[in-house]
Amino acid sequence: MLVEVWFLDNNTRKNPPYGTVYRPHFVIENTNEYLGIQFKNLEKSKFNEHILCDIILLYEGVDYSKLKKGASFEIKEGPHTVGKGLVIG
Repeated sequence: MLVEVWFLDNNTRKNPPYGTVYRPHFVIENTNEYLGIQFKNLEKSKFNEHILCDIILLYEGVDYSKLKKGASFEIKEGPHTVGKGLVIG
C-alpha cells in the first residue's frame, strides 16, 4: 500500500525515523482505532518533508478497511502523534 507521509518536529525525537523496521500505528481521521503497520524501506527525510513510501499491514484479523485511497491518518508512537499522512493507493 502506498502512502504519503510527513513527520512532525514535536520534540519526541531528534530525527524522523527511517529504515526497514519502523512499526508505529496509524489512526484514521475521525476514529480512535490504532492500526499496526510497518514501513518498507522508509527513506531518510527531514521533519515536515512529504515522502512517498510503502507499508505492510501487520495483523491478520484486524479490520484495515478504512485504510483506503484518500484516507488521512496520524502516525502514532503510543499516545504521541509523530506524523501525518494520506493513503495514495
